[in-house]
Amino acid sequence: TPKAKETFGYFFDLPDFDGRQMYLIAQEKLLKDGFHLDEAAATKLVKLFGYLYKSRDESFGNGHLVKKQVEHLRDHYLLRVDKGTADNNCITKEDIHAELPEEKTEDQILQDLNNFIGMQNLKTSIKELINHVKLEQRRLQAGLTSKEQKIVLHLVLTGNPGTGKTTVARKLGEIFHAIGLLDRGHVKEADRSTLVGQYVGETPKLVEKICNEALGGILFIDEAYTLTPDVPGNSDSYGKEAVEKLMKRM
Repeated sequence: TPKAKETFGYFFDLPDFDGRQMYLIAQEKLLKDGFHLDEAAATKLVKLFGYLYKSRDESFGNGHLVKKQVEHLRDHYLLRVDKGTADNNCITKEDIHAELPEEKTEDQILQDLNNFIGMQNLKTSIKELINHVKLEQRRLQAGLTSKEQKIVLHLVLTGNPGTGKTTVARKLGEIFHAIGLLDRGHVKEADRSTLVGQYVGETPKLVEKICNEALGGILFIDEAYTLTPDVPGNSDSYGKEAVEKLMKRM
């Protein structure tokens, strides 16, 4: 609030720990307790924290989540030792009781896209889009563009119900994550009911919340045209307010 900004001279926004940082915190906690990870366990734990970060929501616990995972590792290690395994303080892959989804490569994801029935023009356009992104990434690495010149991709998907618009949006999230454009690649789905409030002042807050939840991924607005219905005499100020807020965030 303005009053708070007058009272406090500095504001520090602490971002979420990413998967690699969570792994390092866990490793440090384990070392302090006298434990170490073998190579296979370290590889799986990195993947686990990467997945937890990518799929995070409002309940994401950061350091608290790491602490809980470390406690689980120690518990499973002790259970294994209790069954007769050597007590050498080495955490193994067996101690990480977590099922991880298969990590697809860029080629595998593109093959999934190629397997879609029809959509030939879309497939060609997406491949051109991928090449464009990769080119911009190389130019950035070579110092030919500045970091301020971000790659901005706002897309419109049109088609009758059931033609696969949502499916395409999800596949784009996977592709853009695989090529390093998005750090999570998740798809946050929204529509008028989740973007437009019922009273004055609610709509901007709803839009802000959903946009924040989509960071690192894709915000997919289903039936976006309903935000500004083309009806004679329509005076939908709340829908217009949602569009204005969305435009600012874009």
